[in-house]
Amino acid sequence: MAKQPADPLDKLWRAGVPLSKAWLAYAQPDLKAEWTALEGKSALTALTTSVKQAGLHDKCDSSQSGASIQNLLQPAQDILQARLNVTKALQGNILEYLKDDHAFAYGFEPPRQLASVPVALPKGIWKGAFDWNNSTITYAGLSFVQVRVTTRRIRKEILNLHEAAPIRSIASRGRPSVARSIRAAANALVQAGQIDVSRSARSHHPNIRNWLLENTDDLPVAPEDIHDETLRQHFSPIFNELKKTNKQ
Repeated sequence: MAKQPADPLDKLWRAGVPLSKAWLAYAQPDLKAEWTALEGKSALTALTTSVKQAGLHDKCDSSQSGASIQNLLQPAQDILQARLNVTKALQGNILEYLKDDHAFAYGFEPPRQLASVPVALPKGIWKGAFDWNNSTITYAGLSFVQVRVTTRRIRKEILNLHEAAPIRSIASRGRPSVARSIRAAANALVQAGQIDVSRSARSHHPNIRNWLLENTDDLPVAPEDIHDETLRQHFSPIFNELKKTNKQ
């Protein structure tokens, strides 16, 4: 039996639902019921019924033929349009979940190979072009395939189980580690004059999380889920050094 991958990003991807199905899997109950009802209606049956009711074997004059054909097609068109409207609403909902961090997406940069590791999709990607049927997204030169979506609850459970492991495994593949990113955030805030040594180091943690949120896309842990102790470990040395320098 193949060994189960230990990379939390791989587990997050495996726990997700393909984008092609996520909009329905995570649908609001009332909209899902509406979509199911519409899916059970046949546009072809509606057209056939219209034809029978109209009695097309009877001749109609040419002045009425256009309107008659439109009337025949209307019931089938109504079903298809209603189905399209609900589908768009459901797809719009899943995009809002993703934008608001109620859901998270993971995918592969093409071409996917056997050794490829999934990545967390950056926030800006939701402005891109979607191929819902094939679970692919393209935006600003970036492309992701085999995109899957998972919930905040499932994501948090997986990351909590692998709190230490992600930093080591992802850093070994060349992705930014939490430690390096925290130090980068701290140094950027120092350069911007946004570190006030008259306050506590802990009081700056929200600033660091905000910087990470705005400037990083591929951290193994979301900025809001990084523990204060982790921030303290990597930010305090920079803060203390700055405090010491300001006293001189």
